[in-house]
Amino acid sequence: MSDAPQSKGGVARAAALTPEQRSAVAKRAAAARWGNPAPDPPAAMIRLNLSAKAIPGFKRLRKAIDRATKAAAELQLALDELGIEHD
Repeated sequence: MSDAPQSKGGVARAAALTPEQRSAVAKRAAAARWGNPAPDPPAAMIRLNLSAKAIPGFKRLRKAIDRATKAAAELQLALDELGIEHD
């Protein structure tokens, strides 16, 4: 790592963010880089700033939502490849 002050800002910011916040930042960056719209984080997480430790079963629920989101995206790609109209 460089000794320049500019190179220390990202490290300090990453250390200050929760894992969920870092993940949201990374998803938005990837979406901007590759041109895919980033999904908005759930409003309840933004409003209450909940962490995975705050809700019993949250990690399991989040994984289920992620799997369903991925399946929906794969279905959309398949429909696009077949030329089938969808919403």
